[in-house]
Amino acid sequence: MLVLAVLLGLVIIAIDGIVMVKLTLREGFFKGMLGLLFIPYTFVWGWKYSRSEDLEQTMHVWTVVLLVLIVMITLAVIFNR
Repeated sequence: MLVLAVLLGLVIIAIDGIVMVKLTLREGFFKGMLGLLFIPYTFVWGWKYSRSEDLEQTMHVWTVVLLVLIVMITLAVIFNR
């Protein structure tokens, strides 16, 4: 389960990089750095501009992977007591 969690984390980082590049190109360097330092900002920005930046499918994948990772971590904490 740990290996799957690490792989899902890497997928999240990769998708964050894709969205961060779009963010930097649209909003500029400083907002791109904000997205690098504060990933929830990149997530919210990606959903806000998902239609205009053609990120809908990417954001759906990011959301599903994030929810699966949260559920996996929660189950691991519950059952490892």
